[in-house]
Amino acid sequence: MTDLDVELEGLRRKLRELRQELRRLHREYEGWRLEALKWRRERDSIHKRIRRLRGRIHQLRERRNHLNQMVQELKALRELARSRRREKLREISDIRGKLRSLSKKRQKIGASDLERMIQEIEWRIQTSSLSLEEERRLIERLRPLEAQLHLQRRIERLKARLNALSTEADALKGEADACHQRRVKLAWESQQLHERLVEAVREVEGLRQVADGMHKSYLEAHRKAQSTRNRLLKVRSHLNQLKDRILRLERRRVEERALEKLLRDGRLTVNEFRMVGEADNE
Repeated sequence: MTDLDVELEGLRRKLRELRQELRRLHREYEGWRLEALKWRRERDSIHKRIRRLRGRIHQLRERRNHLNQMVQELKALRELARSRRREKLREISDIRGKLRSLSKKRQKIGASDLERMIQEIEWRIQTSSLSLEEERRLIERLRPLEAQLHLQRRIERLKARLNALSTEADALKGEADACHQRRVKLAWESQQLHERLVEAVREVEGLRQVADGMHKSYLEAHRKAQSTRNRLLKVRSHLNQLKDRILRLERRRVEERALEKLLRDGRLTVNEFRMVGEADNE
């Protein structure tokens, strides 16, 4: 076995090793590529869930903020109703004080009797021939009756005003209570929405951390896939160079054997002649 044969045998052995290494690297590259693809798909799936949750969070936040605005408006309406009721109650208190004071001056005789008595006296003054003294006495009797009638009419007006104010105060209390009840209900709904919002935000944060972990795994697998691919390309380039080297040496060996045969026998086969010609052209 010549040195050329030994070299060719070594190169062929190295070629087989490189082909095995190339197949191994190809399997390794495919494994990392598929793993990177798996992590990317899982990461993208998590991102879709996050986008859906963020849309839900936006809706929950809008609804909660709307309810909070309504709660504030109802609070303002409740406070306004309470303030107006307090004004009514103060006026009621003032009127009751006036009524207590006026009631002390009120006589047991009713307003209708007072009117009748006043009309009788006025009729007598207008239709009867009276002396100045008699007319003066009738007028003196008339003045306290008119004062008492005026007082009783004032009491009636104050009582009517008191009833109206009491009705208005009761209505305002009902309005304030209704606003309060509505406000409490909406505040509870807002709290429920807020809890759901917080839960959704926490879920997004958890999913984001999971997605970040998946993205890191994807980047690592992608990096290893690229590294393996670069090694694969280097081995493939080396293998191609080795194949070219083997091909050249095989041609050289054919050439040397053909020359030996030509010198020994004086003739060559067509294929040997072609190989020698190709070697000369090179």
